[in-house]
Amino acid sequence: MTRAQMEDDAHYRVERGTTCWLAHRCSKPNAYLYDKPIAGELKKRFADGDPALAGTSIWITIQRRFVYAEGCVSASFDRDALRRRLEALPDVERVFLRLTDDPRGRAPYKTLVAPD
Repeated sequence: MTRAQMEDDAHYRVERGTTCWLAHRCSKPNAYLYDKPIAGELKKRFADGDPALAGTSIWITIQRRFVYAEGCVSASFDRDALRRRLEALPDVERVFLRLTDDPRGRAPYKTLVAPD
């Protein structure tokens, strides 16, 4: 990430959180304050394992009330069911699924090899 990209991203993050707070749509003044409780709830709901996730390699990133699910799944994996489960978490604003069923294909998310 270049310095210009970092500054642009920082401006967006501050503006988004402040706007939500001032409009009384958020109970917390900073979107990052939601991340830890969202992660805790996600851990509770997925703690016992889930047969639907067998054979997958998915990692979750939570940032500013956005939930990113990235990784590899089988072609028959029910992406919509995962999206619904993640969207049902309290305070989640948006869910992004960046999953592939082709481990040899290009990843649907940024990597060190393909950062753009």
